[in-house]
Amino acid sequence: MPWSSLDKRNHPDDGDQWRVNFARVHCDLNVVDGSYEKIDNSIYNWGWSPQGLINFHYPEMWGFVQFSDITVGERSDRFNWNNIKDVKWILRQVYCGTAEL
Repeated sequence: MPWSSLDKRNHPDDGDQWRVNFARVHCDLNVVDGSYEKIDNSIYNWGWSPQGLINFHYPEMWGFVQFSDITVGERSDRFNWNNIKDVKWILRQVYCGTAEL
């Protein structure tokens, strides 16, 4: 994603974390008389982060990207986990009725 596509006020700062996911839906095809026909039951879903279900419309399940001012290859940076995310996850489980209380 080119930074130029973002408003300058929305460029990430060092340490900022965004939830993102990359997904692809693929189905197998046959070429019949010069046209493509989908093969039944051949749909595959790929995602960068596991969703737990076949639906990538849950940003709560997306992975994290942490931005850094460190140039790639210079040294590594540590991912800074924010413990409030644990609280949000528990609240989500309560909301969805999947919490084990």
